[in-house]
Amino acid sequence: MKLRNIMLSVTAAVMLVGCGKDVGNDHDPTPSKSGHPVLLISSGDETLIERMVDSNAKMKLVQRKVYAQANAAVKSGPSSYMLNGKRLLDVSRKSLQNLFSLSYAYRMSKGEQYLKAAVAELDAVCAFPDWHPSHYLDVAELCMGVAIAYDWLYDWLPADTRAAAEKAIEEYALKTGLNTNFSKSFLNSSGNWNQVCSAGLFYGAMAIKDKSPELSRRVLEMCRSSIRAAVDAYGPDGAYAEGPGYWSYGTDFNIMLAYADKKMGGTPYISEGFRKTPYYFLHSVAPSGRKYNYSDCDDSVNLDIAQFYFSGLTGDNSLLWWDWKKIGENMSDNRLLPAVLVFAKDLSLENVKVPADRYWTGGGKTPVYFTRTSWNGADASYMGIKGGRAQDSHSHMDAGSFIFEADGVRWGIDYGNENYTNVENAGVSLWDMTQGSARWNLLAYNNKQHNSITLGGKNMLVSGFAGISGLIDGDGENGATFDLTRCYDGVSMVTRTATLADDGTMTTVDRIVAYEETEYRWTMISDINTTSEIQSASSVLLSRNGKRLLLTVSVEPSGITVSPASASFAASNSYESVKGLRTTFNASVPSGSETKFTVTLKPVK
Repeated sequence: MKLRNIMLSVTAAVMLVGCGKDVGNDHDPTPSKSGHPVLLISSGDETLIERMVDSNAKMKLVQRKVYAQANAAVKSGPSSYMLNGKRLLDVSRKSLQNLFSLSYAYRMSKGEQYLKAAVAELDAVCAFPDWHPSHYLDVAELCMGVAIAYDWLYDWLPADTRAAAEKAIEEYALKTGLNTNFSKSFLNSSGNWNQVCSAGLFYGAMAIKDKSPELSRRVLEMCRSSIRAAVDAYGPDGAYAEGPGYWSYGTDFNIMLAYADKKMGGTPYISEGFRKTPYYFLHSVAPSGRKYNYSDCDDSVNLDIAQFYFSGLTGDNSLLWWDWKKIGENMSDNRLLPAVLVFAKDLSLENVKVPADRYWTGGGKTPVYFTRTSWNGADASYMGIKGGRAQDSHSHMDAGSFIFEADGVRWGIDYGNENYTNVENAGVSLWDMTQGSARWNLLAYNNKQHNSITLGGKNMLVSGFAGISGLIDGDGENGATFDLTRCYDGVSMVTRTATLADDGTMTTVDRIVAYEETEYRWTMISDINTTSEIQSASSVLLSRNGKRLLLTVSVEPSGITVSPASASFAASNSYESVKGLRTTFNASVPSGSETKFTVTLKPVK
């Protein structure tokens, strides 16, 4: 198949061969007597997308990936109902990817294989016994996929396929969405569940609003009302409480709702924090091209549809900095990828600018600070540090934890999340956020295996909030101070100041006042392939890939003994994947007076 788009004339017609069903033979997309499509595009937008793709090499590559996903869907055949643990989510996500890519490929090329595959997928998933509403993300993603395919392919779908899609959207999605037994899992929450579920239901209601006007009206009203809580949670500065990984998930679906709503003449709710949030994600990606993966997320960065939306919203194409670099690489599958082409058709894509600022900070539920020495070159130094509260959604015991990159090496790492299904299948209460929960026994989740402070060998207090108490914008260095006091028992003060100097050196300064003598441990976790050498009582040299980092500690007042340690470790449980090199500085903090620990992390040339 040629990947170049082929726009058919208004008189063109096609009959599907071997599908087993007759399909509509009117291939004139402009105008459509049916009133479809209404989601994301209007009849005739294909021409705008065609022109944009023809004129931009990067967009050609994006479209090529969409076609690759569509071709894979043709080969793989329709989905089957199959739970993975307590979730149907893998099936829902794959179906959304297949239906969205197939719908795009057919509208742009009129390739018969794409329509045939889309019809087969619709028939399969609409015949499922349900869309698994006990885990409502499963419903939402399936509903979005079915809604897009139903809407974009409406004029060519067999009548019984249309009817089956309408019934499934009504019964499996819209009616269950209005059932509080199911909607309580996401309704009016501040996180990704609200965003994904509201968006999926919104698409279903928009797609069949002419067939089920009253039911659709109620669902649209519910979604528009519910999403406000999630949008407000970006305040005041745009930081996302659940971390950069869930930012991509929740925000992508949020903007899918917002764009579709505006396309239909609505006024999507956009808060000031939501307008600022693309800069949060832009700065959360380090020079290596990997995210600061705090909370339950990994460090990978894929082509992200949200930044294309925000580039249009703000008029700032520097927001595409990382996406522009990603295009042309071996792009990962992305179930929402066609939306990039929809959003990009309205953008100025030439001469993507270098971002203006080298640091960014945000408050709110999970305060963060990011800074770097440069936007150019993977060898630039980068520091990210966070606050927040362990008991909040997807959070860890990691207040005051940081990551650090220099010379192309991520020296201080974060593990992100463990595989949910593996941990759940082992009987661990993964979502119990209380102090004594088994969740906090997981090495990736407690403070002892984060680049943070441990006092008295104890876990942090899950209810303790760590906020930013000061910013440093001085000559040659930038940073922030976090007040960690409420995260620990038995102390009247714990603060951490982290700075990054222009020469690439990072420094942490920990100030502690304890009621009783207590053990202090400074920790940094590195990749398992890192080696270490204890050079003195106050210094450790790390090496990786021919690069070196010198860690040096000093303490005030003098006379306090510090003991360094550095050794490899690995989790003993089969359901945990954690392994690495743990470097610590250990000391005894006296009672009643302030003790100050300063650790420098200096790249050695």
